Amino acid sequence: MIDMEQISKADSRVFYFKPNSVYLEDPEKQRQYRQRFTQAASSLREPNKRFGVADQLDAEARALVDQALSDPEQVRTYLADFFERRVYHL
Repeated sequence: MIDMEQISKADSRVFYFKPNSVYLEDPEKQRQYRQRFTQAASSLREPNKRFGVADQLDAEARALVDQALSDPEQVRTYLADFFERRVYHL
């Protein structure tokens, strides 16, 4: 604990530490930082690559339509395989 009554006016202690911030540096660095920040904030992000179970099932079902699986037994087997793979994937 610092005893404030024992500190003289001629004491050269420093009680403040300048924080590391780009806003306290020279104006050119501030301008570059703001420009990089606005470019990063305004750029388009990549769409999310994750698919849910419904999206994945729909994509595979559409692929099945191309294969013309109209037999219910084949579709039942396919759906059983799909959900089994899904359970093992989790």
